[in-house]
Amino acid sequence: MSSHFRISLSLLALCAIGLPFVGCNHSNCEVLRDDLYAQKLKWQQCDSDLDCMEIGGNSKDCTGILSCNLSINRRYRDEAVRRIASLPEDSVDCMLCVSPNCEEGMISICEPVTKQCLLVTKILDGGAASASFFTPDSGAPPPDFGAGGSP
Repeated sequence: MSSHFRISLSLLALCAIGLPFVGCNHSNCEVLRDDLYAQKLKWQQCDSDLDCMEIGGNSKDCTGILSCNLSINRRYRDEAVRRIASLPEDSVDCMLCVSPNCEEGMISICEPVTKQCLLVTKILDGGAASASFFTPDSGAPPPDFGAGGSP
């Protein structure tokens, strides 16, 4: 057997072994991402802060959608935990997809405009001052923050 033939055969074998790990199967990966994103939006729907709770993500979710901790509505807790636990098997087609950097928030709130549960790092004023500040046509002139940063 010639050395060129052996080298070619070795390269072919290496390619065959490494090929499944080269990257994403983009069609399966994109469909899974879309499905997971829709589920995540459903799980995050809320009416008040009491609806929201933090659950752990799965760092082995190669789609990146549920790889980080997130805030969800309590009523979907069991469904979300089961789905997140099964992600490593479901996302094998996405082995080398990039996952996002995770937010570090530990407080679950219901964001009042979008009605979605979110993780935040701190609540500055309980929302009362910011809500009244943005009330349209309140009749009061906007505050002058000047150089000091407060009215």
